[in-house]
Amino acid sequence: MVDLIITGVVAALMIAICCAYLKYEAIKEKKSLIGILPKGIKQTLFGTGMILSTILIFMVLFFLYDSSWVFAVKRIVLFTALWPIAFIDYRKHIIPNKLLCFLLIVRLVIAIAEMICDFKSAKGELLSCLIAGAGIAILLCIMRLIVKEGIGFGDIKLFAVMGLFLGVRGSIPSIFMSFVISFFVSVYMLIS
Repeated sequence: MVDLIITGVVAALMIAICCAYLKYEAIKEKKSLIGILPKGIKQTLFGTGMILSTILIFMVLFFLYDSSWVFAVKRIVLFTALWPIAFIDYRKHIIPNKLLCFLLIVRLVIAIAEMICDFKSAKGELLSCLIAGAGIAILLCIMRLIVKEGIGFGDIKLFAVMGLFLGVRGSIPSIFMSFVISFFVSVYMLIS
């Protein structure tokens, strides 16, 4: 029950932080949030999508996956933060370093909590996360050198941060699925 409450509070807090960050971006550009987000139904769908998908991930992690609070918190933090990252990347073609730094700080706090709660299993998990983050960064940098303009440095940093959250076992399918989804989006954009 405590795991459920901790993860629920983190999910609600992350939704609030993401909405506040989008509002901060709007104020920084001297526009209203309405001016930055798509108007009408798209704006409503974006906000509703962020909230409902976070709730869905929360429910899946606890009721179907039966995961620990650390596992669930890492995934919810990362998943919820991807909403403003994707929105800003779509609009400006840039992934904000502020959000990536925020994710790194949150991951450090989670790592400390992990070490306090269960030191033995946390060592292996942290090692897996560090290997995934460093391995992804190196692999994608090599890929960038080979295929110019194929992937941006913002994407490389984002995937490395994702590796720090997901570890080796979670990073490989996540990166594969992101490339598959990018392929279909690219095909759609080329056709239209």
